[in-house]
Amino acid sequence: MSNKLEIYQYQSISRFAEKSIIPIIYDNAEENKGVLNTGTLGTGTLFKFLNRYFLITAGHVIEQIMKISHEIIGIPINRNGKSEISTLGSSQILLLGDPKIREEYDFGLIEFCDEIYEKLMETYFFLTIDNLQFNIQSGKVFILGYPHSFDKIETKKRLLIGNQFKLESVLTSTDQSSDIPVDMNKHFLIDYPEISRPSSNGDNISINIKGISGCSIWSLNHDYEGLWCAKKSLKVIGIQTGYFKSSKLIKGTRWNHIIKSFRSVDKDIFNMLHHKYENEIQNEK
Repeated sequence: MSNKLEIYQYQSISRFAEKSIIPIIYDNAEENKGVLNTGTLGTGTLFKFLNRYFLITAGHVIEQIMKISHEIIGIPINRNGKSEISTLGSSQILLLGDPKIREEYDFGLIEFCDEIYEKLMETYFFLTIDNLQFNIQSGKVFILGYPHSFDKIETKKRLLIGNQFKLESVLTSTDQSSDIPVDMNKHFLIDYPEISRPSSNGDNISINIKGISGCSIWSLNHDYEGLWCAKKSLKVIGIQTGYFKSSKLIKGTRWNHIIKSFRSVDKDIFNMLHHKYENEIQNEK
């Protein structure tokens, strides 16, 4: 970053985004005969639509949750220092019914019960339809998630320290004849520089970003009239649903595609989102 303004903007967008992003935690120590096996399963983003409160993430993260006991799945319930990890209580876990559609959308969500969302609202921020943008084809993007490999565990204290992965990059394209299984009408690709760390013998080891699955992908735009603020610069345009290590590309599912899946969640929410999408298309003509 070349100057103080860019550093300030980066810090501001990070602070804004992290207020709505939550790591999904698992702890199966009891099932592992007392051996602490705790870490980040995935990442989700808080949204409020028509007075319903959701954690939106990737479908394959939800599938993992549904395979194991909900009693060992939790989220940090506040953002003040050492956070208490709360189970999901009576929150509803929602996944699209048709496996073929699930694979295409790779979208799932948790609808919070009153007890959980009321606690979350004390220190987190639920995004709304105003924080979404649908018709983005190019430009800068920002990603923030919680990779499992960034976790630090202090076993004696039963303390999990989750560290954030942050990336500023750009949307890119791919040759449709390539081996990358991406429909660019439904997905997009993001340049992903490989991250490594030195090992004990001095060699560099690639860092696995598994755990950011389900995090939001934000468009990053500083070019507008009026006072600058992170809220105006950041708009959620998709969900991270995969990455191709050999090609150094991150895959995202577009929100204009995700909208369709809300037909099976709530028709009123679907109509609201679809109306905003259509307005964006009309305004660009």
